[in-house]
Amino acid sequence: MKELKNVQGSKEAAKELIIGTDTVYIHSNIRKAEKTDDLMEGEDLYVYDEIQMSKDEYLEKIQKELEISNSAMADLMMMVGGME
Repeated sequence: MKELKNVQGSKEAAKELIIGTDTVYIHSNIRKAEKTDDLMEGEDLYVYDEIQMSKDEYLEKIQKELEISNSAMADLMMMVGGME
């Protein structure tokens, strides 16, 4: 896994999640770059933080999050069921 700050890219590249052939890109803190003399008029540039990971790493991350969510849901259901 690789974490990068203040990556610059196009509007299309600034999506929250991009799944490539073998790499997943997770973007956060997405914001439109301010216009400067370096940027041509009409050119939209975005700045964001990026986490790059392999598809396998991403699947493991999602699986762990799902397990935590399922466990929390089961706990909540037990609490609600116990209140009747």
